[in-house]
Amino acid sequence: MFRWNSGKTGKTFPDYNPYTIKQCRDCDFGKLGHVAQNELCAACRKVRETYNKNENLHPINAHDNLPELRRLRKSALREVKAKGGKNLSSKKLYTGRMKMAKKEYECVIAHAYDADEVAAFRLLPEIIEKLNNGYYIPLDISRANIKKKIDSKVLHFVGYDVVINGIEYVLKCMVKRDDKNKHGRMIEYPYSFKKKRNRRKQI
Repeated sequence: MFRWNSGKTGKTFPDYNPYTIKQCRDCDFGKLGHVAQNELCAACRKVRETYNKNENLHPINAHDNLPELRRLRKSALREVKAKGGKNLSSKKLYTGRMKMAKKEYECVIAHAYDADEVAAFRLLPEIIEKLNNGYYIPLDISRANIKKKIDSKVLHFVGYDVVINGIEYVLKCMVKRDDKNKHGRMIEYPYSFKKKRNRRKQI
């Protein structure tokens, strides 16, 4: 326990310590379908559920509670990965093709800023099956990572507007040329799934 590095993990104590049980080490308390195995598990889950409901007092986001957000991200990523990857071909997609595998799942969840965006990520495997009305988003040359995008052969982005529980989100996908296709067709790769933020009109 005293070999624990709180600075690196963002936690005061490890999940498994003298006050907990071994199951706490790999517990996915935030995962849907989790079943409490004993009274300690049930009490722990109840406390965390009550905590999560008080988002106005204890918001879970990268600014106010990064350790808790990281825990939610990890749980959600494990859940979504278990559903497998997606390789779609549809006329409703902007380029007609989309691929989502381990790399894309990890990229999207890394951009989740708060608990709402993590919850939206959990629904992504089902959502991408119904996407339509995609629109062109150019590369932002003012961004610090623009060179990385160009070196990765990103041509531009595609956006899809999605509404979940009254909240508007944008699924942003990278568009690249498929080197494995002899005709050089374009293909989309999910990049981020974030709340839609209204931009001020230029004056």
